[in-house]
Amino acid sequence: MSRTAITFSIGLTLISGAAAAQSDDTAAEIAKDLANPFADLIVLPLILEYTPDIGSDDGYRTSLSFQPIYPFQLNSDLTLTVRTIIPLIQQENIVGSSGSQFGLGDIEQEFFLAPNAKQTRFGDLSLGAGLQVTWPTSTDSLLGEGTMALGPTAAALVQKNGWTYGGLITQQWGVWETRDNVPDVNTTFLEPFVAYTNASQWTFQTFAESEYDWTADEWWVPVTAEVGKLVEFGEVPVQIMGGVTYWADSPQGGPDGLAFRMDVSVVIPKGLKK
Repeated sequence: MSRTAITFSIGLTLISGAAAAQSDDTAAEIAKDLANPFADLIVLPLILEYTPDIGSDDGYRTSLSFQPIYPFQLNSDLTLTVRTIIPLIQQENIVGSSGSQFGLGDIEQEFFLAPNAKQTRFGDLSLGAGLQVTWPTSTDSLLGEGTMALGPTAAALVQKNGWTYGGLITQQWGVWETRDNVPDVNTTFLEPFVAYTNASQWTFQTFAESEYDWTADEWWVPVTAEVGKLVEFGEVPVQIMGGVTYWADSPQGGPDGLAFRMDVSVVIPKGLKK
């Protein structure tokens, strides 16, 4: 069964020299904003994940997810942030001797409504809520669920003294099946996260992308830790981040042990868009 990571993790970040020169954001502010999913940034992330030790035949999965994030200012008080997750997957023997599969997984989209920057915080608290949709776009039955699913999603976080901490919750139900004999989709996704960015633009973060499958009565609990630093090449700030994931829990035949990830994101401050 395919699982696509949905995180607020930002890894290798490039901002064009022209953008960097025009932006009033300091390197520290950029590093801090990258930990906030409601920040006024256009982000074009690529997230690479490698997961070995899947199933009885030592299968593996490599996924490269393109996850563009774009905030639309609806009016002076409210912003709609849209995140689209497009996974390209290569895997082998994830269900016994199931052979190799390569192709597109299920595309997911999140639509978050949040107060604009000046109204975002209730004290130090930021809130957002909306809808998540999973589109049954997988090119192989082992690369996706085969079901269109949707449901509510919400996130809350606090940023103070270099710390960002909070959580995301999503509930999805299947509404349309594209093939026969697929299990009903009824899942709850929980992601607590903590990040710290210091004055030298080092960022340390951890998060747990827990998912509970109500139909199968099973937990998926990968816990990830990452570290990275914002540096500059000429006028181009670059944040390099990578880390490991430990599978604390998964169903029988699911991933076991450690997995690895690296993120590459092009980030543009929203205020620079004309």
